[in-house]
Amino acid sequence: MDDMHERLMAALDELHESYAEQTALRAELAEARAEQSALATELHYTRSELDIAWTDTAQLHADYLRIQGDYVQMQYEQIDMRHDLIEVEHLVTVRLAAQEEELRLLRGRELPPEG
Repeated sequence: MDDMHERLMAALDELHESYAEQTALRAELAEARAEQSALATELHYTRSELDIAWTDTAQLHADYLRIQGDYVQMQYEQIDMRHDLIEVEHLVTVRLAAQEEELRLLRGRELPPEG
């Protein structure tokens, strides 16, 4: 009977030890699940930040292209203005030359005849 009692006590001790191990494993599992949940939340947050950054980058790229297009347009307008300025300078030069010629001819009439 003592032998059976010892075996029962050993089995009971083994059962308690197994139960303690099971409790510890459940605690580890709960901790791992909590960590997994935290990582999933962090991943979701990071993906949201990445989506926002991607959207911002796309908007910045669109703004850059628009600004670059505006710059090119301004360059063309500046070239057109330079052409207009050259044309006006040419017209003024031609008109000034004509006026100088007209003034020279008028002064030539005012001169007393030679001879």
